[in-house]
Amino acid sequence: MSKRRQRIAATMIALASTFALSACGTNFNAQTNNSYQASVGTNVRDGAIQVFNALFVANDNGTATFSGALLAPGEDQEIVSATVDGKEVELAAPIELKADTLLTVGAFGEIIVELDPKEVGGNVDLVLTAASGEKLKVSAIVVARTDRYKNVAEAAPGAPAAPESSTADESPAPEETEATEAAH
Repeated sequence: MSKRRQRIAATMIALASTFALSACGTNFNAQTNNSYQASVGTNVRDGAIQVFNALFVANDNGTATFSGALLAPGEDQEIVSATVDGKEVELAAPIELKADTLLTVGAFGEIIVELDPKEVGGNVDLVLTAASGEKLKVSAIVVARTDRYKNVAEAAPGAPAAPESSTADESPAPEETEATEAAH
């Protein structure tokens, strides 16, 4: 075999080895082998009030419950009012946001709105207003109630709720977690 053929063969083997061996570095859990379900809700990551995975879960009684995570980067905020598609919505109570702490809402029906069942699959415009005057505007999708949203309240606190098959021990508490730099 001539030197030229040896060089070509060596180059081809090296090139083929590069592709073959690079696949080994990803193990058998390569990202292409895992399904990925993108978040359904909407994110607004700027301003004095931020929201992550904002959506409304439709209830069987012509209402929908807001579900999402709220963040007040930098300083405490208190959400005192809300509107959906321009209509004032009565909050169950003001929503207290501690600085740099993510607050998950929806489990206790903090924001419940009247909703035409035909709006499932569409978007509604939500505006949250803080006592400081800061506003958060988000276009949130309305999703059908499924098992995925079983921890989202169907009624506001103090309102008669639909009977559930779960026990009182399983009712979730509002979740607060320290926000990280990655969330900003």
